Amino acid sequence: MRYIHGHGYAHMREIILHKRYILNPLIIVSFILIAFISGSYLFYSHIIFSGNGIDGGYDMMFHFQRIMDLTKAIKGQNFFPSLTFNSMSCNANAMMQLYPYFTLYPIAMFFLYMKPTISSIYLVFMILMFVALLVSYFSSLSITKNRLISYTFSILYCLSSMMMFYAFEAVDIGALMAMIFLPISIFGYVNLLKNDSWIQLTIGMILLTFSHVLTTLILTVTLIIWTLCSYKQMNIHKWINLFKSGFFILLTTAIWWLPSLDLILKNQLEYPNSFGLTGATDIVHLVTIGLHNSVDMADIISFFAVIGLLLLIIFWKRLDRYVKQFAIVSIISLGLTTNILPWGEPGVASWIVLTKTPLSILQFPWRLDMIPELCLSYILAFILVRFINFHKLLVPSIIIIAIIFQISNQLQVIHEARASKVIPIRSSVFYHDRLRYTKTRYYINKNKQLKYVLNSPTSVSTIYDYYPVAAMPMNLFTSNGFGSYKGTKIVKIESLDNGLYKFKINPKIIYGLNLPIVEYNTLKYKTYLDGKPIKNFMGQDHLLVIPALMHGFHHLYVKVIYPHVFYVSRIVTLLGVVSIISNILMIKFKLCIIKFRNRKKRR
Repeated sequence: MRYIHGHGYAHMREIILHKRYILNPLIIVSFILIAFISGSYLFYSHIIFSGNGIDGGYDMMFHFQRIMDLTKAIKGQNFFPSLTFNSMSCNANAMMQLYPYFTLYPIAMFFLYMKPTISSIYLVFMILMFVALLVSYFSSLSITKNRLISYTFSILYCLSSMMMFYAFEAVDIGALMAMIFLPISIFGYVNLLKNDSWIQLTIGMILLTFSHVLTTLILTVTLIIWTLCSYKQMNIHKWINLFKSGFFILLTTAIWWLPSLDLILKNQLEYPNSFGLTGATDIVHLVTIGLHNSVDMADIISFFAVIGLLLLIIFWKRLDRYVKQFAIVSIISLGLTTNILPWGEPGVASWIVLTKTPLSILQFPWRLDMIPELCLSYILAFILVRFINFHKLLVPSIIIIAIIFQISNQLQVIHEARASKVIPIRSSVFYHDRLRYTKTRYYINKNKQLKYVLNSPTSVSTIYDYYPVAAMPMNLFTSNGFGSYKGTKIVKIESLDNGLYKFKINPKIIYGLNLPIVEYNTLKYKTYLDGKPIKNFMGQDHLLVIPALMHGFHHLYVKVIYPHVFYVSRIVTLLGVVSIISNILMIKFKLCIIKFRNRKKRR
């Protein structure tokens, strides 16, 4: 009996090693291939037919200028930039602090060594797609322990039209990064319910927070409701681990929320446009549009998510507890995106629309669709593998169809771009017409055009997020890089990046030069004129003012003096990172001890 037991153990170990060292590398290689395919037509189309470029999208300038600001800041050895000294007209807006950027570091580092071009943007997308496939696969595998379900889910989710929408239609890099890291959070939460494990949930929520705050808030509310509905599954250990996870999430993300809270509480700021919460739909429209697999309408759930929604109704009784929970979350979230709620549609009484509530931060009701997209993709993968995979041919067929659909999405992106207006990217044309082009689209078919988009001045009147309210009347000066004195007289101020500016003073002397640099109540500046310290003060318009300047060419260096809360936040974040790593090592150590004891017992 002892011999049989030992032989069985050896056989089991051989199977495990086979799966780990044979299947995993094969899966990773297949993901590399799929990631290449996911951008291959876009890449090929641009290289072979140079007239095919990139669709400017709605948010391309905003998000890519954030990335370029971070790239230039890193180059200037500033690894935690809080103000826009390298983009957005270089007027020191606190956008870099209030929009988290830590998950953009790899892209910023990529552009540090590779010049931003249309081809390199497509290459970045392929790399992100590979990361998304890995994250989705291993996140799902942590709870299903079924490689085929996890593999199918990762393909369906990552090759969805919604992923392409955020990448190339909206060009919302923050939301795209949120889609990539969302599986870690959601499957991490299920892991907590099933196995009392809190590490995965914690890491997922931290990465999500550093990617897209709005998605983090939506998921947090979703998980709170999910927890309240699953109270029978909760015991004292799960509650402790849930609160432990929340504590470490707050600790590790302090580098973002602590300084941001300080800025918000001590300044009167302009907040992002709510866009009237337009975009609510009805269930029939939601399903029919989803079945079209259209990138242009992929803010609504994708084709395979709709199929998952239909199949979960058919197979409801055969689904296990956690898959049913995924289904309930999906159905409720989708219901909330419809016009069942008075989001702000025409004909609804103004006193009951949700634009008058804190929900206006959603901007569009379809922001809620990202979680159902993930859940329904997983449900479809689960049903296909467990209940419908006849002769083991259906799942491979579905995966091939998903890849074909994704290539179709690439074609749609190219056609959408061609349909956009090809504008002559010049400073005068692009800057003054930016509001019109961001409301429609613009088509970039030359790298010179892309370079201008990434470095062009940004109109404060169209992107005013987190500007001091007092500085808004001076937006024409701050947008165009003009200093002003005596009311209407101007001096052109040229940014040399990372807080360095140059300009020429024509009169013998001028007094009270308002620089196109905004100032916040919590932040102070030290200024150096031609290498020597010079006094400055904050004007009534919340602009940085130099008391007096003499005739001639000058270089001005602006150094930010941060309050103590900024440095405290970094220490707290470091403490959180060290604590999480320590907990992971302790868990690994305990598992090693258990395995060692089990081996001794078998002998």
